[in-house]
Amino acid sequence: MKKILLQTMPHTGTHTVHYLFGVLGGIEVVWHHWEKNCIPDIEILKNMDWDDFVFVRTHRDALETLKSYQGRAVNDLAGAQYYVDCCEVFQKYSSHFPTAPIIMDLRNKGQRTLAANKIFRRCGVTPSEAAIEYMKTWKRIGSQHDEEPPAKAIKQSIHKGKVSTWHMN
Repeated sequence: MKKILLQTMPHTGTHTVHYLFGVLGGIEVVWHHWEKNCIPDIEILKNMDWDDFVFVRTHRDALETLKSYQGRAVNDLAGAQYYVDCCEVFQKYSSHFPTAPIIMDLRNKGQRTLAANKIFRRCGVTPSEAAIEYMKTWKRIGSQHDEEPPAKAIKQSIHKGKVSTWHMN
């Protein structure tokens, strides 16, 4: 079974993807944000041999992601600059990594499910019944919903060592 390297940006569906593949799918998920303070780690990552990993991204491109951030209620300027910085890091470093299937910015649930099933196949895993049921709704799971069962399951899987999470902050 291959692991997943999840390339993500803040507020693009990281927890949702982690829940589907890591908690429900039983796949080891390693993830990082494209952030300015992560550049030293990204420099190391881009030179590693990733044959044991399937690359997955939550978002299509930095400019589209930035547009979605600008459409949200981001009122503090430091936060807004943070998002701009993330997009710049993504634009600078993403070409150093293999092309990755995109999952969360697919608006159509059917397209998301097709993409997810391809990722499961690339990892050598058959989706569990729970994963199949989840893909019928694609209920978004955010870090702000820490007390909801899916968010608790993510935390528990991390603490039990079932899912490796490398959040390079």
